[in-house]
Amino acid sequence: MTDQSLPKPRALWSVKLTRRLRAGCKLFLENAFAPFFDKQSLLTLFGFFFSLYFIFSSKGILSTALEIHKDWKDTIPFIYAYPLYLVFCLFWSISGTIKAEKERGHWAGKSFIYNEPILLKSAHVSGSHPIQAIPFKIEDCEWGGWVEVKVKIEGFERNVKILISSSNSGPQMPWEHVQAGDRYMLAFVPEDKTFYLSAQVQNTNSSIVKVYLMSSNVQ
Repeated sequence: MTDQSLPKPRALWSVKLTRRLRAGCKLFLENAFAPFFDKQSLLTLFGFFFSLYFIFSSKGILSTALEIHKDWKDTIPFIYAYPLYLVFCLFWSISGTIKAEKERGHWAGKSFIYNEPILLKSAHVSGSHPIQAIPFKIEDCEWGGWVEVKVKIEGFERNVKILISSSNSGPQMPWEHVQAGDRYMLAFVPEDKTFYLSAQVQNTNSSIVKVYLMSSNVQ
């Protein structure tokens, strides 16, 4: 891996700020659009359009225009209140992001350590159905850094070898050097944040492989 293939190092405060802004924007948009996607609101909206259709069909365009004008007057308070609601969503997203980060884990130097392992991928493996380069993404990490993952094998763990890599060209280590069973691994974070799970099973028995995210490290 050459230096040209790596991003420029970023200050830790910049990485933290980017992550919090990303999470905060997602939370803000969810709350901001929540009133429009509430089940009761959608039912009311569909009922409004159906009523307009029946009014137009039976009484004509003039009665339909009067009904729209009447409902528009009822909507004015919502239009005035919505900007204040957005301000509330802004403050709520800031506090919610900080709280969610503390619940998820904590920073230790340049590493973010999760309080509970996060399930990233689960796969069924057996000797009759070998697995090579199954892709999965880890969004909560930074290009050029490292992630620590835990591989948990449910079943015949002594007969299963697992590799996690950031390349889809297959395992980057000879299988004879890979330890069978549960293990911890470090993987480099590529630009597209896509990782690949490869497995070698020594018999025809089937097992379940689960990959958990333990921590992520900033370059």
